[in-house]
Amino acid sequence: MGSFEWWRDRRGLGFSPEALRVFGLPPDRPVTLMRIVWMVAQARRKEFVARLRNTLNFRTVFTDDVSLQLRDGRQRTVRVEAEPVYDEQGGLSGYTGIVQDVTERRVQEDKIRRLAEFDTLTELPNRANLLVRAEKAVEQARRLNHQVGVLLIDLDRFKEINDTLGHQAGDDVL
Repeated sequence: MGSFEWWRDRRGLGFSPEALRVFGLPPDRPVTLMRIVWMVAQARRKEFVARLRNTLNFRTVFTDDVSLQLRDGRQRTVRVEAEPVYDEQGGLSGYTGIVQDVTERRVQEDKIRRLAEFDTLTELPNRANLLVRAEKAVEQARRLNHQVGVLLIDLDRFKEINDTLGHQAGDDVL
């Protein structure tokens, strides 16, 4: 985790050494906002810039997980939290904040979500996921005056395969 600051009356951003490491930037070169913007994944860049503009225009707190591509090509997810700093007259002086590399946490969260929603053997939606999807399909069909169907497939005497040949054979059959 590192910290940063941006002041309206100065050029560039001030980054702590830890923040520079999070962004994969060398300590000997100045960091500009445009340099950070170009690191944002292209698919989210416009949205990111729009959020920054809104944050400045409305002088609000900025909090987001931002997908970045570092100079060495690695993809990282960085948590950015920034809050406004005001002068004595109530005018916006700048922003201070923290950045944290949350890539591994996001990977683990995605794995947990996948384990909670999909069968590990077949990679099909599990019962809970199927029920949620079925409810959504029924609601959509009702709204659009369509019909919806469910296809169930049953394997006769599947228990016998597991009991006689073992669970690995049953997994292979599935």
